[in-house]
Amino acid sequence: MTESPFGPPGDTEGMSGTVAGSHVYADNGTYTVILTVTDDDMAETSDTLTVTVNNVLPTVEAGADQIDGEGSVVSLAPPCLMM
Repeated sequence: MTESPFGPPGDTEGMSGTVAGSHVYADNGTYTVILTVTDDDMAETSDTLTVTVNNVLPTVEAGADQIDGEGSVVSLAPPCLMM
């Protein structure tokens, strides 16, 4: 999480600014995000938004590493998971 401008507590210079952050989503879906900002006097406010994630790259868990020669058939014991 980053913020701009940044100054010492109680500083009123540059009263407006931006807040930026990021998050990596594990799967496609619709997610609710709540952003809460707290100032140096411990006053806080929140805002809610909806994020829709499409086309997340798949990951594969194929078990333990194996070494075999070129052209050989490799058998994978269940469970092999595609997430």
